[in-house]
This record gives sequence, C-alpha cells and structure tokens, in this order.
Amino acid sequence: MAADETASPKATEKAGGQEPDEEPPPHAKGLPDRPELLRLYELQIQEYRFQVQLNWDRTKHYIVVNGTVVGIAAALAKAGASPSVLGLIALLLLLAALNCFLGAYAIRLGHTYYREIRRRKTVFEKALGLLETRDGVPPGSFAIGTTSGMAAEIAKAQGATDARSRGWMRTITGQTIALLILMGTGSAVGSACMVREAWKEHRRGTTERGAASPTPATAASSQSAAPVLSPLPSTVPPAPSLAAPSTSPVASP
Repeated sequence: MAADETASPKATEKAGGQEPDEEPPPHAKGLPDRPELLRLYELQIQEYRFQVQLNWDRTKHYIVVNGTVVGIAAALAKAGASPSVLGLIALLLLLAALNCFLGAYAIRLGHTYYREIRRRKTVFEKALGLLETRDGVPPGSFAIGTTSGMAAEIAKAQGATDARSRGWMRTITGQTIALLILMGTGSAVGSACMVREAWKEHRRGTTERGAASPTPATAASSQSAAPVLSPLPSTVPPAPSLAAPSTSPVASP
C-alpha cells in the first residue's frame, strides 16, 4: 500500500505532462511557441547589428567629412589673404559647422533607435527564459549583456528598480556627439572671423585704390596750378649762311 501511495503522485505528475517545478511553455502564457520565438529573436539580433553598424558608419562619415573640410579651409588660409579667398574659407567653415550640428542630431536620433531594439531584444530573452537561473548558473548569464546599457536592460527585466547604465558622457555615442558639437562651434566661430577679415580686406583695398586714382576735382586743381609755358614758334628762322664772300673785281665805269 505504501508503495502504491508513493507511486500515485508520480503517476499523477506524469499524467499532467510536466513537472511541478518546470516552467510552463511560452504558448501557455499567450506567447508564440518556442521555435517562433527563436526565429523572432534572431531577427531582433539582426536588427540590433544593423543599428550598431549604421550608427558607426554615420559617425565615421560626419567626422571624416568635417575634418576634410576644415583641412581644406586651413590650406586655403595659407595660400593668401584676398577677400575672395577669405570668403571661400568662411563658406567652407560654415558648411562644416552645419554638417557637425546635423551629424550630432542624427547620431543622437540613431541612438534612440538602438536603445529601442536593445529593449526589444531583452523582452525576447525574458520570454525565452534566458534571464532565469538554470542549474546554479546566475540569472541573466544566457542573455546578451555586453555593454552597460544591455546589463541595465536585463536588470530592469528582472525587476531591479535601481538599474542604471553609465553616464551619457562616458559612452562612445556621448563622446562622439560632444566632439561634433565642439567641431561645429569652432567652425562657426572661424567662419565669422573669416567674414570679418574679408570685410576688412575689402575696405582696405577700396581705400588704397581711392588714394591711387585722383578724383576729378583734384585733377582740375593740379592742372590750374601748373605753370603756363609759351608755345614754340611755328616757323624756324633760317640758319646763317657760312659761304665765303665773293672776291670778283668790280667793273670800273
């Protein structure tokens, strides 16, 4: 009887189809079955990689392009200081400043997409049971938590209320945005200085040309002050003859 009584609970557990400590399958919680979850999780990982690569390519583009434009402006500054050259330098620096500020905004916007796909990845990891303790392994060991932001998302999914990622300026994205803002501010200030120098050179050239070419009043006064010279005779008197006097005898009467 004792053997039958001890065997009956096991039979009941086997009849139920699952162990009492076993986690119910995902479809029992209203989720897709596990193969479908794994397929969707793989798509989330691919989207995560795409966002990381896109943000990195965008960052390289803005840094390289802005650095090249500033280098060209510096080379033109050594070529000469004419108003036209200074105006071209000011235009290049202004374009670099606009590109820097646009790049900082684009990188910040792209980082929000990255954070959203990072959150979705953690949701799928929780649905797959990758955040739970298994065979003595610490919770969350099977989830992808490389960065501090990923670790913070995992901690939030596990119910932690004080989970925080690193400060904004300690991240690569924050440092890149700060660099672009610094480059843009410097380029804008340089553009304003070049416009001022070009205006000064234009005014200086106008003044020098005005001093070199006299005005009509000055030309008239210089003509009236000049001495009047008598005109040369129109006819030149004949030169005296150098022939010897005639020695022929005079006829007597």
